[in-house]
Amino acid sequence: MPAPTTRMYQANTAEPTVTELLRRHFESNGLVGSARDAAVLSFSADVLRHARRALQSAYALDRLGSVLREGSTNALHPVSRREWAEMVNLHTGTVRDELQALRSQLQAISPTQSTNSAPENSSPDISSPAQFTVSAKQLRESVQAMNTQVGEIFAGVSSEKDPAELSAMLNTTLGALPVRRAAELSRFAAILLSEGRHRGDEATQTSSARQ
Repeated sequence: MPAPTTRMYQANTAEPTVTELLRRHFESNGLVGSARDAAVLSFSADVLRHARRALQSAYALDRLGSVLREGSTNALHPVSRREWAEMVNLHTGTVRDELQALRSQLQAISPTQSTNSAPENSSPDISSPAQFTVSAKQLRESVQAMNTQVGEIFAGVSSEKDPAELSAMLNTTLGALPVRRAAELSRFAAILLSEGRHRGDEATQTSSARQ
């Protein structure tokens, strides 16, 4: 698994097209002048942070899924299985929460949330480690694409796009956020965690009984 290619965007001299949209958004909420400008910068920084954190945890999940590609968690020592499940649970929860926060922010500023936007691909229920592995890889790919799109909108790369293009990009990004897939991975991770803790407790009790 290659190292995550998280893009670290730096503000350039040209303002992103989204800046004017954000100014209008905060002006409609009564902010003007320096207070408005500070809110614009804070909003953009929050969006980029949510996207970056989601990507980092999505990469971590894909790496954790490699354990299942190479075999099964059943081959792990019960304590190691519990620790693995705890890491999976942590990162699925992080991706889910960051994507939900990102969706809320984008919905707040999207000029038109078209019902014709391409919806997120349906995510079937995950009922096996093999399905988890595939879904974790697909989640990483989706979040990686989303991170690139968010960076183009909020970090200056999209400075030459007109408002209509920006609105279309926002709607596309909103429709493609893999929130449902992240939620389903989180649900299955909770099951793995429960099983891992149970086996870990059994292993601890067995070890104590032998002493």
